Amino acid sequence: MVVASMKLYLFALACAFGAQLPHQGGHVRPPAGTARQWPLAADWALENLAKLDTTRLKPIVNGSWEHTIAVAGRKTVEEYIQPKLGSPSWFYTIKDPKGDVLVARWAGWDQNTEAAWLWDDMYFTRLVVDVKRSLFEDPLALQRYCEGLFEWTHSGFVALPLTRIELNDGRQWIAGLFESNHMHQLRVVFEFLFTGVRESDGKARLILAINKFGNTYFYPPEGTFIPERFPPLSARVQGYSKEQLLQELDGPCGMPPPCLRQVIALGELISRDSLTEGEVAGRLERDAPLANTMGKGFVWTQFRMFWEALGRRGNVAHGGAVLRALLSANISETMRDAYAVQLFLLLKKNHVDVAALAYEFINANRCVRAAVGYLESPEAWNGRVAALNSIVQ
Repeated sequence: MVVASMKLYLFALACAFGAQLPHQGGHVRPPAGTARQWPLAADWALENLAKLDTTRLKPIVNGSWEHTIAVAGRKTVEEYIQPKLGSPSWFYTIKDPKGDVLVARWAGWDQNTEAAWLWDDMYFTRLVVDVKRSLFEDPLALQRYCEGLFEWTHSGFVALPLTRIELNDGRQWIAGLFESNHMHQLRVVFEFLFTGVRESDGKARLILAINKFGNTYFYPPEGTFIPERFPPLSARVQGYSKEQLLQELDGPCGMPPPCLRQVIALGELISRDSLTEGEVAGRLERDAPLANTMGKGFVWTQFRMFWEALGRRGNVAHGGAVLRALLSANISETMRDAYAVQLFLLLKKNHVDVAALAYEFINANRCVRAAVGYLESPEAWNGRVAALNSIVQ
């Protein structure tokens, strides 16, 4: 679990919340002042809470893509709360211009908790907890509930100071900024939002929103930062034309993991044998200006995309076509040698027979060490790779 300098906000929407929250010890502290800024999570809450609909729920199929995402979301949430939700059973998906959303639901776990919802979009994992309205009418009860809800031992959270927020329209919220014992250890700031909302219909909801930039551990690569998630992009591109796939391939790399859209599109092209040797060589030649970066850190080259794409859906069997294009690509011999080492190693590990190509490399006096290494025993090859790794890191 990644715990960095974290911000976590607690908001309670109330019509009149005049009394100070009493401080009874523990991690949750009473308000120490008044602020007038708009709560960061309020816009999301007011826009999307109405979309939680029990009539749309349907049974989830174990092992399905939707089940995989629901389990990843549940595990992510359970890193930061004490209750255990258990395996998801009910869900539905939402098509949204901002990206597909998965919604799952669990029953409550105590007398104050009526139900729990997972709202999983491309950027955030959100837990929405339906609680008794009385929690927002009794400041001490809300304080105790927060003490029992959050995981204080392993999450890195050490305290939750609360602040009153008064808005010009008369509404009042209680906001909290979580303090972390990792505050100064990591540079990157991951924001978490914990929102308490009391709606006009009498429902009371708490919302824990976890930013996926620091919490992708449980998700498959296509479960984050790609709008098309249900079905996943890899299933959709199977119906794309070659022209559509090439358009995806030439698009911007976007959010992490880097170039995932391109890798998915390239994997589909490879699986169809749609790229000619000249087209593959042409894409590898785009790496030529990067020759001076070899050995100086991780770079997302065209070759790296081919490497990742060959590892998807059993595409490694098509690796010989990429290797042949590498033989003719107009790139430096240093770059060709570095790329050949990686390709020959990938193919050898996956028992793909490219012995004839290895001899072609040797006869052409190109990447001889990599080609000979492929033809040697695994033990000799492993030693050779260890010696060459410094030029491909």
